[in-house]
Amino acid sequence: IHVSCLLFVIHPESPIDVVKVRLQLQRSNLIQRSSESATVNNSSTSFRSSSQPNRGMLRIAYHMAKDEGLGSFWAGISPALYRNATYSALRIGMYEPIRGFFSAYYQQSNSRETSIAQQPHEHQPIPFRVKVAAAILSGAMGALVGSPFELIKVRCQSGHYGYPGTIPALRSIVQHEGVSALWNGVMPNLVRASLLTASQLATYDESKSLIVSYTGLDRTSLLVQLSGAMLAGLVTTTVTSPADVVKTRMMNSRGGTGAVYVSSLGCLVTITKEEGLSVLFKGWVPNYARLGPQTVLSLLVYDYLRRLFGWEQI
Repeated sequence: IHVSCLLFVIHPESPIDVVKVRLQLQRSNLIQRSSESATVNNSSTSFRSSSQPNRGMLRIAYHMAKDEGLGSFWAGISPALYRNATYSALRIGMYEPIRGFFSAYYQQSNSRETSIAQQPHEHQPIPFRVKVAAAILSGAMGALVGSPFELIKVRCQSGHYGYPGTIPALRSIVQHEGVSALWNGVMPNLVRASLLTASQLATYDESKSLIVSYTGLDRTSLLVQLSGAMLAGLVTTTVTSPADVVKTRMMNSRGGTGAVYVSSLGCLVTITKEEGLSVLFKGWVPNYARLGPQTVLSLLVYDYLRRLFGWEQI
């Protein structure tokens, strides 16, 4: 079900995602970094260095359209589809089953410490920490499986790599950088996915519960769902921004001995030292323009489809 939801919103959000990646890859010493980057020429890929000055979101979009054509806004669309079929489907599709498992375990453990007077069939609210734990685990599972496609998507969107397609990109990376390179940047990706799923799903879940408790509205009403989804989109963008920047920098960097960043922590230290703490929120505006509507649309459609199939909504 969630694959259907994400395929519904992936095409309109792709241009914003590309602009966001270009923003996050800008750095004050871009020319120096570019000169240090290795040049790889083979039949399937080439790394193209760039020495463009720092630009804002609109100037990046303008120069992309002028220099690379409108097609550049849909760079990485193929790996994005593979990514959504793995990462996105797992991180949201596994949330409810994991939450149910954790909730049952929590209530069973809690019942041992309370009076037996409580009836076992009574519905107990699921604690927020249980929702967060379930979201973190489902997010990490999705990121671990979908990380290779996320890496290819970022590289295609950066404009530095000339991969002709997703499968050729997989072959090229394995051949020239090794199998482990497919999971380059997996740690910040795991952190980002865990934070994203926790802030998105747990916030959506909990905010709906709070809205219902304060207003008395039906949990399945459109107003409750829309309010919860809008709040979740805002929280998600802000919480995940630092990890998203580190992930993008790591994945765009080639692996091996010539790697610019040797670890996630090293990348974090380097970029904040050279560019200041504000770099961690670089691309926030296009990221919110992408994640905000995506969160609202995907969660509303997902809840609707669950109700349509007779399943309990989030």
